[in-house]
Amino acid sequence: GISRSLPDGRPDPSFSGNGQRGISLIAGGETYCSAAQALPSGELLVAGWRGGVDYTATVIRLQEDGNVDTQFWADGVLEVREDLGLGARQISAFFRAVALDAQGRVLLLANGTAIGAQDPGFRCGFGNLDDECGLLIRLLADGSLDTGFGNNGLTLLISPTNPSRIRVGDLKLDLSGNILVSATDGSSSNDESAVLYEIGDDGTVNQRL
Repeated sequence: GISRSLPDGRPDPSFSGNGQRGISLIAGGETYCSAAQALPSGELLVAGWRGGVDYTATVIRLQEDGNVDTQFWADGVLEVREDLGLGARQISAFFRAVALDAQGRVLLLANGTAIGAQDPGFRCGFGNLDDECGLLIRLLADGSLDTGFGNNGLTLLISPTNPSRIRVGDLKLDLSGNILVSATDGSSSNDESAVLYEIGDDGTVNQRL
């Protein structure tokens, strides 16, 4: 769940009645919150993932009072497995970070894992089971998918090592509007190293440092 406090540290009673909002997306399963981003409208994006047989990255938009905003992806929840087709592409994912750019567009950063045969046009890694990749998703300010970014709204980050093993950490924007993603990669934990990706405004990976 998520909580909101007043400036003096006390729970904010205008947020879900007592300053705390529990979030559960699946009966009998677990829901994890890993990042949050306040929006200029006063709404709040909460990113993470839900458990179950096949875990999936999720992002929820809450209104200022803590209620779910059902204008966001019809029911207030974006699940990448169903809504963005990652389930059909045999990719499980969980969100690590969320940010806003200068145009109010939402950037969502996730770790992905290949759980089955991969789409040749959108592979998480090199086609090996359990390959790991980074996923960067951009939404427009209204919450809809920005189809002009990357591959229909998504950019894949792939390790040059085979098998691919990349684990993203965080994202920031530089003064030129480029997206910077920190990560570690390597074919195993024994050769893992820190890397930094620079991604352009159109979703193209410019550099890997």
